[in-house]
Amino acid sequence: MVEAARKEGIEVTIDQYPYTASSTSISTLLPDDVLADGQDSIRARLQRPAIRKQVTDHILARLKKKTETPQLCRCSQLFARYFL
Repeated sequence: MVEAARKEGIEVTIDQYPYTASSTSISTLLPDDVLADGQDSIRARLQRPAIRKQVTDHILARLKKKTETPQLCRCSQLFARYFL
């Protein structure tokens, strides 16, 4: 696509690695206080139902802000509930 645009005389630059997978982990969605003190602490916190619900609500709120369509929002909700 980039080469085709360049052949048409369109100046195109890219700065994204063209790879279908992502290296960002779900931890980017977790609140900072949950991420404190390493993996064992995170796991222990997420075992507590009240913390787990708080984290799920936090993630859903963040994802809802980022999604524009109802389908994406629903997909995000399912993702958060499945992994949390």
